[in-house]
Formats: sequence, structure tokens, C-alpha cells
Amino acid sequence: MKKKKSTSVQKVCVIGSAVTVVICLCIYAYWLRVDHNYQAQMTSLRIAELEALITRQSNRVTLLEKGSIDLKNDVASTRTKIEKTETESKASQQSVLKTLSDSIAQNKRSFDLPAIISKWSPFLARIECSFESTQKNVDYLGSGFLEMSITRPFAHVLTNRHVVDLDRKIKPKTCNISLPDIKEKATISSNSIFIINEKSTTTDVAFVDVANRVPEIDVRAAKSARNACDYEPRSGDRVVVLGYPSIGVRDGITATEGIISGIEGDYYVTSAKVDAGNSGGVAILIGSSGESCYLGIPTFVEAGRAESLGRILKASTIVE
Repeated sequence: MKKKKSTSVQKVCVIGSAVTVVICLCIYAYWLRVDHNYQAQMTSLRIAELEALITRQSNRVTLLEKGSIDLKNDVASTRTKIEKTETESKASQQSVLKTLSDSIAQNKRSFDLPAIISKWSPFLARIECSFESTQKNVDYLGSGFLEMSITRPFAHVLTNRHVVDLDRKIKPKTCNISLPDIKEKATISSNSIFIINEKSTTTDVAFVDVANRVPEIDVRAAKSARNACDYEPRSGDRVVVLGYPSIGVRDGITATEGIISGIEGDYYVTSAKVDAGNSGGVAILIGSSGESCYLGIPTFVEAGRAESLGRILKASTIVE
């Protein structure tokens, strides 16, 4: 009996051991399966994280590439703007320099009195007339402007009446007309004098015919142009008076400078020095850009009477 019991126990033990082994194997297999699933999940999670990281990095690369392109475009645009600004700046500087140069040139021209005097002087005539008076003989010195005109197409001298018509009633015996750099003088008689509006007590204009006497004078007269000012001067505008005053240079032209001080009827009043002998000469207006034009005739109401403010007969009142 003991032997059978022992065999049964052994069988039970064997079966129990087998069951235990099976259970252990099952547990191990389950554990392996669970661990495999966990590892698979972790791997999938890591793959997903890597894919997300790759996506983010790819997006960053795309943004960087786009930013690089935008940056290149911005750099190119900025460079273009800088180049344009530099070009405009250079053009602006050149424009400013040109304007400044023109202004300096204009100011230089406006103050270039020698050039203005040289332009008008060749046509400034010196008039020396001899008069026979009941009391005594009188020699009178005056000035005039040599020219030709449409109404008088021959060499003649424009001057004041009182230079060639003493006291408005005595004509000269003779007058000698001379011009700069022409040695020969033109001698005329009273028949060559034309008084404008002779019956007027205020008109002070005369013309002296000097044609066909001295060839050089005829040639020079053809080159003359009065070029009267085409605008009304204002007070303060600059004036140059040219003539042969008795107190000036003995044989040459005297130039005096001043301004327009005011207007008095047919006359401009000027601070430029005007004296006996200037009568009949030339008054030149100087423009803001250095140009010059014929303003009128330096005139005195009474011959030989000096005034602190001279009178210039307006060119617009000179009727031929």
C-alpha cells in the first residue's frame, strides 16, 4: 500500500511541476508579448517624434530658405535704392553747383562795369560846338550817341537840344563830332541839326547828321544799336552814365555809377554823378543778370548847371 501511495504522490508532484512549468511558460510568454507590445509602442512613439522633429526641421529649413530669398531681395532692393539715392544726390549736387556757378557768373557780370562801358563807349560821341552870341562867342562841350535807325538810315548823333541850340534860339556856326579811336572829326554846320518838336519849351532832343563826312564814322554807325530798355526800372536799380563832362577826363569818356532815385515826369532821377558835358550822353541801366540797356539821355534843364541828383530823359519820350 505504501508503494502505491508513494507512486501517486510522485505523479501528483510530476503533474504539479508540469503545470507549474506550463504556467511559468505562459506567464513568460505573456510577459514577452507585453514587453514586445510596449517596445513596439515606444518605437512607434519615437518614430512619430522623429517624424515630427523632421517635419519641424524641414519647416525651419523652408522658412530659412524663404527668409534667405527675402533677405536677398531686401538687400538687392536696398542696394538699388542706395544707388538711386546716390545718383539723385550727385544730380542734385551738380544742379546746386550749376545754380551757384550761374549765380556767381551773373553777379560777376552784373558788377562787370568795364565790360558794360566797353560795349557802349565806341558809340559815344564828343560834341564841341561854337556859337556866335551878341555878347561873345561861346564854345560848348556836350555828348551824344552815334547810331542809324529805321527813320534815319544814315549816320547821326542823338543828343540834347541845348547842346546844339544855345538858349533855344542860337544855332552853332560849326560843331566837331569825334568818337573814340577815330582820329578824324566830322565837322557839321547848323544845317545838319534837326530839332525835335522845335516849338516846344520842354522837349530837349536833337539829331545831328554826320553821314558822308568820315567813312569810319559811317561804318561804326551801322554797327550801333540803341536797344532801349523794354521795362520800367525801379528805384534802386543801378545806372551808369557815360559822357564827356567838363570836369572829367580831358579827352576820354567819363563813367559814373549810381541808382534810380525816383521818377519825375519824363525824367528818371539818379544819384549817378551828372555834370556839364554829360548832356546828350548815354545812361545805361544794368539788369540783375548783368545785361544792359539804353535808359535815356543824361539831361540838364540849364546848361552847365550841376545838380546833386541828375535827370535822365526817358528813352520812351524820344520821338524821331
